[in-house]
Amino acid sequence: MTDGTKYDGAGAFADWACSCTGGIVLDSSYENCDYEEGSGEPTFLWTKHNVDILTEQWSRVQEIAGKSTR
Repeated sequence: MTDGTKYDGAGAFADWACSCTGGIVLDSSYENCDYEEGSGEPTFLWTKHNVDILTEQWSRVQEIAGKSTR
């Protein structure tokens, strides 16, 4: 709705806040992670497939984060 307008940054931030960016990095939260017993930190499987997806989406993450912090 705000894409290409002077409110583009606000729209990007709203998408991020609502986990609606379409990207794994910005849309994931602690609720989406797996936990191992005895560890308080979330776990992420560093498979080639997962790394490829994160690499592919990184430019979009930077774009959204950049718009949101201007």
